[in-house]
Amino acid sequence: MDINVENLMPLMDRIFSFFTEIQWCFFAIISILIFRKPLINFCQRFVSLSFDLMGQKAQIKAVEPTQQVKEISDHIIQEKNIIDEAKPDPEDSKQIENLNSCYVFNIWEAFKNKQPDKAKNIFENYYNDETDKLEKVHIEATYLRLLYTEAGEKSGLIELEQHVKKSEAEEQKRIVLTNLSICYSRAKDYLKVINLWETSIDEAMEESNKTHYICNLANAYINNNQSDIAAMLLESRLKTVSTNQEKTVLYKGISAVEKAKGNKILAALALEKTIEMNPDDKGLLYSSAHLQASTELTHLAANNYDTLISLDSENKSAVNNLGALASDLYINTKGIEFYKKAAELGNILAMSNLANHYLHYGFIDEAKAMIEKAEDLEKSNEDVVGSLARINEKIEKDNKDWNKILKEGNEYREYFRQYTSAYYNENGQLAKFTGEWKTNNQEKFEIAVNDSKIFAEWRVDINNIAIGKGYKLSLIGTTHNNSANIIYKKELLDDQNKGLLRRNHNTRYNCYAYIASDRNRLVIFSIDSREKFLLKLNRCE
Repeated sequence: MDINVENLMPLMDRIFSFFTEIQWCFFAIISILIFRKPLINFCQRFVSLSFDLMGQKAQIKAVEPTQQVKEISDHIIQEKNIIDEAKPDPEDSKQIENLNSCYVFNIWEAFKNKQPDKAKNIFENYYNDETDKLEKVHIEATYLRLLYTEAGEKSGLIELEQHVKKSEAEEQKRIVLTNLSICYSRAKDYLKVINLWETSIDEAMEESNKTHYICNLANAYINNNQSDIAAMLLESRLKTVSTNQEKTVLYKGISAVEKAKGNKILAALALEKTIEMNPDDKGLLYSSAHLQASTELTHLAANNYDTLISLDSENKSAVNNLGALASDLYINTKGIEFYKKAAELGNILAMSNLANHYLHYGFIDEAKAMIEKAEDLEKSNEDVVGSLARINEKIEKDNKDWNKILKEGNEYREYFRQYTSAYYNENGQLAKFTGEWKTNNQEKFEIAVNDSKIFAEWRVDINNIAIGKGYKLSLIGTTHNNSANIIYKKELLDDQNKGLLRRNHNTRYNCYAYIASDRNRLVIFSIDSREKFLLKLNRCE
């Protein structure tokens, strides 16, 4: 029997109101088990599920909005494709309400309901009431695009093609081009899209428009399974622009390219660069943190979510995701703290996460309240005093660990950003890794590069300890522009000390490296900031 979730949810809300906080949490778990299929179908519109009800974790993280919301917001974003990766909060009813009240949604809905005459009337009413010339172009181009993509009327496509030829101002042409490109893309005619944007780049007068067109051209190459060409276009353009606005657009495009190529970390780092130039952009903070949380960049993710919440304390999706991140890092009391806050804001995902935590990890606040009550009744009982102390120690430790994560993420942020600039050669000047370098301890060694492969090896003698004669240190990896991906090794040299003792003194880190803008400093740091490895080198004169 099919269950209508929309009818089910109000009933569940009424039932939940009769239960205490703990009771409804257990009831939520039971409800999920019973109605898991319809609930999952409901939640798939805006969540990513990572469920294991019989195991230890069941994190639910808010992700990007549905394709429907993406499509109807084309008129707001203008450059659909890869120009703007920032997404609205999928649970923000105000944003959805704004979309519902705009002309594009109403036209789209009419076409979806097989009411082309109604769609045309809506278009004409909005068009005739509008006085701004540029907005009138928006309305007409959007209508023609939807006429083609939703109603299947080729006349919409033909009229858009004609509008491109007769557009008077460049901004008007940009609007029409964007809608025409979407039509070609919907038909998967990517060669036409490529030709459209290549022609537009040559004809563009304004540099900012040229940058947007290059990004759209790159997106067409991605769709045509030519990501390498897309990457080349964007990296080449990055070296020529100077404004933060254009750099932001290009790094968003680079992020999309890297994601298409399966380079999730580079995609996340490219978005991190956009935050450097737009530190208070809530959409970018959310998108970056969400992507970073799925990689080794968890400390960056924590910082970006924390910044977002400081700017928007009621962003319930961000608060819930921060709870999932804290839980993934095994800081469970902080995870529960964030889940509670998100649940209070009305986030149903946090309620499910909170219920799961209560079920599997215990009741920190409830346990503390119970112990404090027992302490009042029998203050001399050593077991009661000890339990309370352990609870306080746990909370204090988790708070300390969480603050450490935020601090370390903030410290490593600049290294990641500099690495990203070096990787894409943002400044357009290549530096050399080869030559003699020295550490802060004045240890000198040569770095060699052969066919993009980097290698260095040196020895550090240790004479004042009994366990060995010294260490062999090495760097091996590959270079890309002014950056490198390196494995750093430190191995104990003494042949007499083998087995467990020797293994305990050997270390290995997967690292990023970059040559600083002055070309005389080389910074090497662990990709996973939890490993906290950092090596700074200076070029020998």
